[in-house]
Amino acid sequence: MKKTTFLIAILFAFYTQLHAQSMVSPVSATTTFTPDYSTNLIYTYDGSGLVTPGSLTSDHSGTDTVNSFVANEITGTIDFYLGTSYDIEGLSFWNQNAGGPSTSVGVNGVAFYYSLDGTAYLPIPGAPTVFAEVFTNISAPEQFTFPAVSAAYIRMEVLSNHGDPDGTGFAEIAFLGSPTLGVNNNEVSAFSVYPNPASNHVVVSSNMEKATVEVYDMTGKQVLNKNLNLGENSMDVSALSSGVYLARFISENKVDTKKLIIK
Repeated sequence: MKKTTFLIAILFAFYTQLHAQSMVSPVSATTTFTPDYSTNLIYTYDGSGLVTPGSLTSDHSGTDTVNSFVANEITGTIDFYLGTSYDIEGLSFWNQNAGGPSTSVGVNGVAFYYSLDGTAYLPIPGAPTVFAEVFTNISAPEQFTFPAVSAAYIRMEVLSNHGDPDGTGFAEIAFLGSPTLGVNNNEVSAFSVYPNPASNHVVVSSNMEKATVEVYDMTGKQVLNKNLNLGENSMDVSALSSGVYLARFISENKVDTKKLIIK
């Protein structure tokens, strides 16, 4: 009995550690922006400006050319690669502060997307859409949480800055998450779809009281939307052309994405 209890305790500790939420920093990034002031995009995720590296709540020192990023353009996209798949459910964002060329360079309007393959991206429900202008030399992050999405890539689309006519910049970004557990690690998904591939109808099985399934084509256009109930739900896919789609399942605290193939 004692051995069994001890084994359960060890397994529980291992499971808890594996699922522990922590700071997830990108390992690389690509962008449509052109760097300015000799800055480098890597400075936005390497922790170089953080007073306490590895902390989602750390202050950021005054922004300069070796701890932040400034671009020539006002709008553009940045794709952050996380190195592996994580369940991402929040982020910390440090905008350009008063130590930089101008606080008005800082990012304002944004949109966030997630992807498992770096090709097909879907919007992150509940992600931030605006960031504040920062007027201090040493600045705390803005912190946000949202329903978890399984992602290996996060795209930040910058839609506007705080008024500077010449460019956009920010200091640092990091995400809140934990490693994604797959089927091989005995994770049971809240949703399933069958048959897959399908032609006319699919059955969506859900163990959630209330959820929604959204189907997107590979350009990111939503082509179907259905509210789900607990149990099995039929969905007509006969109007869809043959090809690969992404089915996104949204519940109260989880966003799950599966590939759907239409014959």
